[in-house]
Amino acid sequence: MARSWGGYQNFYLNGKPVVERKLGRGRGIKRASMWDPKDFKGKTVLDIGCNYGNLAMEAVRQGATWVVGADNFPGIVTSREFIEENNIPNIDMWQVDVESREFKKHTPAFDVILFCAAFTHMRNATGMLNWIDTHCKETFYFETNSSFNVEKMMKVVKAQTNFGSYDLLGDSGDVPGHYSFFRCTGRTPEKLKEIEDNKTIYESRGRVPGQWEQSPPGWELKVLNDENQHIIFLPINKIFGPDIKKFEHRRERINYLKNSIKENSLSYPLLVKVEERTDGNLWHMQEGGHRYMALKELEDRTDIPCKIIVKRWNQ
Repeated sequence: MARSWGGYQNFYLNGKPVVERKLGRGRGIKRASMWDPKDFKGKTVLDIGCNYGNLAMEAVRQGATWVVGADNFPGIVTSREFIEENNIPNIDMWQVDVESREFKKHTPAFDVILFCAAFTHMRNATGMLNWIDTHCKETFYFETNSSFNVEKMMKVVKAQTNFGSYDLLGDSGDVPGHYSFFRCTGRTPEKLKEIEDNKTIYESRGRVPGQWEQSPPGWELKVLNDENQHIIFLPINKIFGPDIKKFEHRRERINYLKNSIKENSLSYPLLVKVEERTDGNLWHMQEGGHRYMALKELEDRTDIPCKIIVKRWNQ
């Protein structure tokens, strides 16, 4: 399928270029050639500021069990189409503001986190590094930006994260001296416990048994990776839900939720049923209809956090 590729990256499939451009042409594949494949085999990976997702797809190729590429870049839609057409498994592309409260609140911890040339694109870079520190269980790959002094930038990284070692892998840019690539490892037992405690606090927050997100008979939560993580971010326009026009009598409630989400973020994910089909999944609202209608009217929302349930095949 012919499509328009924006952005600055070359685009690769199985190590071979699909799209080539002059600016930034070799950085994606060069980064991947510098990392340790053992870091990705059987691991979960989050690529923050993924652009089209070159590194995310390479992580899948090197054996990652679940990979998420997250970026507010409109090209995420193109990447999703490309991934679907080429049947690339174990990867999700989330079009989301990675500094949003929804993303930071609902995104789980990952074994590996990639944060490449994204530091200067953050509104609050130190806050993002703090979040990464509490969500990276094993390995953090960090690439500096060309406009910043490497030593000064790494001083900030080391101040906001707690790894045992910060190893320079080399120059990852097209022009020598513009980009430096680091591999950060050595999580302490105390840090791993902190990450696990954060997960436990999140999973227990605000739940009242029997009153929230009850799966209907014959359905169960979809396990997304080996840690029973059930939350993913889905495009709200891909979810079939109630017609707002038929619920104008609930306008006061919808407006209240819109204001609440704007001020405090989405407190709980939506509960969504997936109809798994050979021609693509269909997503249907199960619970959270008022939140769904409020989100539909918030134009700044693209992908939203959802808990997924699937049909039990033995029922």
